[in-house]
Amino acid sequence: MEEKEKKTGGRFETARLVLGILSMVLFLLVAFQSCAAGLGNALSDNGELSGTFGFFVAFNLLASGIIAVGARKSGSLVPWIIAAVPLWLNYFYAKVFGGSFGDLKIWGFVSFAIGVFYLFSAVRTKKGYIIVGVISAVFLAAALI
Repeated sequence: MEEKEKKTGGRFETARLVLGILSMVLFLLVAFQSCAAGLGNALSDNGELSGTFGFFVAFNLLASGIIAVGARKSGSLVPWIIAAVPLWLNYFYAKVFGGSFGDLKIWGFVSFAIGVFYLFSAVRTKKGYIIVGVISAVFLAAALI
């Protein structure tokens, strides 16, 4: 049983698939909201970029979802790092460029949480859990400043 978990994605394979599909569905929702926020920014001429960065968040959700679905059986950490980095960038985009698009901050936090799950699901050792936890905490602390 343990040998099979090492060859495939392990016990989190189904959760990775579900989160990958959820990320792709959220892409549609965030893209439509970003369109509305961008239109609102243009009509009010407030100079905000929240709608534009909402599209970046949506695109990153789509890219990470595709990677997650494609690499769900991978035993390597590399595809999960590649999938988590854009999601963590979403959190940064949401904090810095959220502006009047209040939902962007929610999508940024959801993206960060999915990215943390991807990394925690890929490691198999206690040392790996500690390293991923420290990296997540440092990024979150740096983004909150």
